[in-house]
Order: sequence, then structure tokens, then C-alpha cells
Amino acid sequence: MLGGICSWLIELPYGGWFLIAGLTVFIHFIFKEKNCFRYSWLFGLGYFCNALWWIFISLHDVGKIATPISALAVIALSAYLALFPASAFKLAHSFHSSAAKVLGLASAWVVFEWLRGQLFTGFPWAGIAESQVEGPFFGWGGILGGLGCAWFCLGLAAYLSESKHSLFTKFVASLTIISGSHAVGLISFTEPIGRPISVTLIQGNFPQALKFDPEYVLSQVSFYQNTIKNSSSQLVIAPETALPVEIKTLNPELVKVSDPPPRINL
Repeated sequence: MLGGICSWLIELPYGGWFLIAGLTVFIHFIFKEKNCFRYSWLFGLGYFCNALWWIFISLHDVGKIATPISALAVIALSAYLALFPASAFKLAHSFHSSAAKVLGLASAWVVFEWLRGQLFTGFPWAGIAESQVEGPFFGWGGILGGLGCAWFCLGLAAYLSESKHSLFTKFVASLTIISGSHAVGLISFTEPIGRPISVTLIQGNFPQALKFDPEYVLSQVSFYQNTIKNSSSQLVIAPETALPVEIKTLNPELVKVSDPPPRINL
């Protein structure tokens, strides 16, 4: 349940802050358990089953695969992915000092997160770094990447859970770390060139179960065609799978744009 809650927190606005609290609670209890790997694996199973539920929709609703097989596929993938965080917790559990556990867990988590994205072509989906887009450690993304954000996230949660310091010391240390991370976020890595441009994002929100239905193909093409042509923005961005068929298979008249948009040098 706690794993499922943590994956749900990531989707909330500013969920990265709440995720640290959830991880702190879990770390507090998991390091007291002899069966650390088992319970960490169950935590990961709940986390990934909740984070990857959309695969069931893809298999069952779109692919028309039987319900038991679709559900089993999600559970099987989640069970495999849960091995990585469980291994990180098991490794950190072997350390004795609180400092070693804090640094060991943060570092082990990052290593196994990296492995999860590499082994057997990798499956890096649902990393906790996604929670830091509006979390306390977003500033490190431009310097250390997502894994760097994850390191600070796990490190702070482990520190709050395992450190022997007083509550006041933990509060001051946490405030200092978060303030420093926000200061890092003030560093700019880009410079604007020219005047701002107008941008439009479009999303048809067509039901996935009907996305590839031949009867709805033309309505989807028509929606995106009309929306793009009628937009006054200089840049229009549509989903990567906006058209449910290859554009070369469509009638040229359906995708013809009468007035090509002006070229923008970026």
C-alpha cells in the first residue's frame, strides 16, 4: 500500500515534497526488518503496479488481450522492476552506521535505477526523479540529471529517518540542503535569442479504445488538421502519436495545408 501511495504522490502537484515524507516513513520501518529484501520488493511491487497500470489499458482496451493476461503482464513487469529498489535497500541494510546507511541507500538506489534503465534494453519508466520537477531538488536536474535528483531525494529521506541528530538539527540541515538546491536552480544554462514566440499545445483526448478504430481515424485527422490550420501561434505542438495512421497512407487532400507556416530559426 505504501509503495502504491508513493507512486501516486509523484503525480500530484508538488508531489516531490510529499514523496520524501512517504519514503522517510518506509525507510524508518524497513531498516528494522530482518526480511528487508522481501518487504522492499513488496514496496516496489505496489509502486510499479500503480505507476504502470496504463499498460493494462494498452493491452486490454487497445490490444484486445484477455483481462487475466493483461493484468498478469502488468504484475509480472512490476515484479521484475521491483527487484532493483529491493536490491538497493538490501545493500544499504547491510551497513551499520547511520551515516553509511544514508549515503549507501542514496548511492545504491541511483546505481540500481541506472541499471534498471540499461539491462535488457532497459525500462526507466516511473523513476522518482519525475517527482522533482516541482519538488525541492529540481535544481540539480540541469547539472546531475534525473539520477542526481533521485540521489538527493533518497538521501534526505534516509537522513530524516536514520540520523541520530535532534529534530531541530534535522530541520536546520534539511532547510539548508533544500535552500542550497533551490539556489542551484537559479543557474541559467540557456539564453533567449530574439523575441518570444507564441506556442500552442493541442491534445485531442480521443479514447484509447477508439484511437485505431477505422471509423474514427478521419475524425482524429480532421481535428488535428483544423486545429493546426486555424491556430495563430508560430509554433504548434501535437502528441507524437496524434495521427493513428502513417501520414503517407492518407488522402493528400486530407492533410494538405494551404498556407505553410513561416519558418522559425531556433
